[in-house]
Amino acid sequence: MLKPKIAILFNEVGAQPTPDELDVIQQVQMVSWELEGIGCEVFSIPLSLENMEEVFSRLRHLEVHKVFNLTESLNRRGAWIYFAPALLESLGLPYTGAPLEAMFLTTSKILTKQKLKEHGLPTAPWYYLGAQMALEKERLYIVKPIWEDASIDIDSQSVFTGGEWPALLEKLHTSTHKRYFVEQFIDGYEVNASLLASSGGVEVLPLAMIDFSAFKEPRQRIVSYRAKWEENSFEYQNTPRSFQLPEELMRWRDGIHQISQQVWQLFGLRGYARIDFRVDPDKGPVILEINANPCLSADSGFYAAANQAGYPFREVIERILAVAE
Repeated sequence: MLKPKIAILFNEVGAQPTPDELDVIQQVQMVSWELEGIGCEVFSIPLSLENMEEVFSRLRHLEVHKVFNLTESLNRRGAWIYFAPALLESLGLPYTGAPLEAMFLTTSKILTKQKLKEHGLPTAPWYYLGAQMALEKERLYIVKPIWEDASIDIDSQSVFTGGEWPALLEKLHTSTHKRYFVEQFIDGYEVNASLLASSGGVEVLPLAMIDFSAFKEPRQRIVSYRAKWEENSFEYQNTPRSFQLPEELMRWRDGIHQISQQVWQLFGLRGYARIDFRVDPDKGPVILEINANPCLSADSGFYAAANQAGYPFREVIERILAVAE
């Protein structure tokens, strides 16, 4: 009996990779191991803007049955992540994770927020950069890249008061070419809801909370780039994940589950996803971001939630692969 052929497509890593880029290599290794363990023949294929035509030809030549899409960016640009599903759609190959439309919508934080607002789902007020922004002088806001994931360009200086905005805007214009937007900062609990395809449609895995108790200032209580990727930093070592939720947060658990399932349906997510919330104990949950195809490495939030639910990683991979289209 012939083994099923599965290609793992992932973003090509440069000569001087950043920590978030190196993470995809661990994911490729872990997924490859599990796929081989269930009897698949696995081909790992890096993708970049420069080799797209070559990858197209190779995938056609290999005649793979499915593609496990682990692409997180292209040429270090998160805005181009949807090129991978677009390529696979053009080949007519079934692939894991979010389909093309869902990937494009959720990669743009602005498009995500617009769709959430249109359908009455909670998201913080936001402003386009350069537009007329009626920022309150003492209120806290946060500035974020529109198209980047993995907390790229997010640090404690990203959180500011309305009165500090003119100086920060000048700094943004002189230091980068990336597109940004401003969002009202929601102080409160940060909660991750990981979702996994199931026979009933989708399962919300155990909710995880980020513990910010080591940080005294509200503007420091964020999952910055350092908190995610720089292991020797204070931020990384003091933002532990906890599945033991306090009582004032537990009362919002069912609401978070319901919103997460609504988001899954609304955006046409598939296979797996993670939705990040901020929760004010008095006002309830607000959606921060929708992460289609979240990280699957061993220290990721999704992996931790699946483990907390009691699912072996191999079962997770099988469930994601089973619904590839």
